Amino acid sequence: MVIDDYFPVTEWGALAFSSSKDGEIWVSLLEKAWAKLHGSYARVEGGSPHFAFSQLCGLPGYFESHSKLEDVEKFWRQLQDFDKRNFIMLAATHGQGENKNDAGIISGHAYSVIRVIEFRHLGKQVRLLQLRNPWGKGEWKGDWSDESPLWTDELRQRYNVQTADDGCFYIPLEAYL
Repeated sequence: MVIDDYFPVTEWGALAFSSSKDGEIWVSLLEKAWAKLHGSYARVEGGSPHFAFSQLCGLPGYFESHSKLEDVEKFWRQLQDFDKRNFIMLAATHGQGENKNDAGIISGHAYSVIRVIEFRHLGKQVRLLQLRNPWGKGEWKGDWSDESPLWTDELRQRYNVQTADDGCFYIPLEAYL
């Protein structure tokens, strides 16, 4: 695909869409090629991360709609298996407009699933997904969030829990679903 080197900018001269924290241009070039492939920037503003991933990587993907999920135990075992096999996992929220709810989750937004963990805490089984917001900020604020009092010092160290708005956070499976 051939693209030019003109990028949409805001009235302040900053890139209007994707950019790199390090000032690398490949992010904007890839986004421009993707927009050209699909007709415009407006047509690629949202959608399924499953579709984008398989298109960009040329690999098949698997999509699981949580609203139709019948067997949570089977789903959890799949997540554990995918994580163990180092599969790339993505998650997306319902809705549009990228509005943040009171719990810190953004509607119509994609997240990377970094890993899944399971352990016992205070006599209960805990199942958590570590997610990453690609914006690099904006996190879950409920149980097992960075600032949650449920984390012990030992668990924080074991799972490298940082109290920072860096976009990485843990969320309980129940809340995730």
